[in-house]
Amino acid sequence: MEYRDILYEASDGTALITLNRPHRLNAFTLETTEEIFDALHRAESDDRVRAIIVTGAGRAFSAGADVAILAQVGTRAQADGEVIGNIRRKGHSFSEMMALRKPVIAAINGPCAGMAFNLAIYADIRVAAQSARIGLAFVRRGLTPEDGVNWILPRIVGIGMAIDLQITGRLIDARQAMAIGLVNHLVPDGQALAKAREIALDIARNCAPYAVAEGKRLAYEALSCDLQTAIDRCGELTDQMHRREDFKEGVISFAERRPPRFTGR
Repeated sequence: MEYRDILYEASDGTALITLNRPHRLNAFTLETTEEIFDALHRAESDDRVRAIIVTGAGRAFSAGADVAILAQVGTRAQADGEVIGNIRRKGHSFSEMMALRKPVIAAINGPCAGMAFNLAIYADIRVAAQSARIGLAFVRRGLTPEDGVNWILPRIVGIGMAIDLQITGRLIDARQAMAIGLVNHLVPDGQALAKAREIALDIARNCAPYAVAEGKRLAYEALSCDLQTAIDRCGELTDQMHRREDFKEGVISFAERRPPRFTGR
């Protein structure tokens, strides 16, 4: 697919997806969503890529659905609904990022609202710049949160704060987002992408791809299984990993005090 609304580049074991409509605060159009999903699965299928970063060009991560759609459908609520409805009709959900084998890091470099919140919340790691403001604006447009946000958000920030954010639609600053666990790293303005790259490169260079993929899967599976099932599944995977070449390389490289050369085989 040829991209119009995003940029895609892959190097040093990482893929960078940049929402590239800075003149519109990287607001989503119907095409933007298709391009994002295509880029995510492009990175997933590239064996050279071991971590994925998503960010925004300019001063915003994304303001949500583009108000230009407003002229076509009448109201902001309809605009958000039209874009989200398009995702649903195509069979897409930002929750697909949880099923990717590779970790996704959101570099929230500025405002992140509405649909952009949906994108960021399903990233595995979130880095936010100090001036970023983050929130769900849906109730202020006559909507409830879409895309299963009501399932994932309480598991990240707790039910009390999740209800607060969902029924007020207020934006919170990055410091509060950090305090409630909504973001994992808080950095000075202009450094969100650099921090995300640092994390992605560390994963790409020092972590075994299969172990990363299975560790991510186990974490999400544990959200909906009982303790014994989680214990049993961990034991099964540990037995499997002991027979993998990357386990041998991990032990040998540690003993030899050198960087590992994981293959993913």
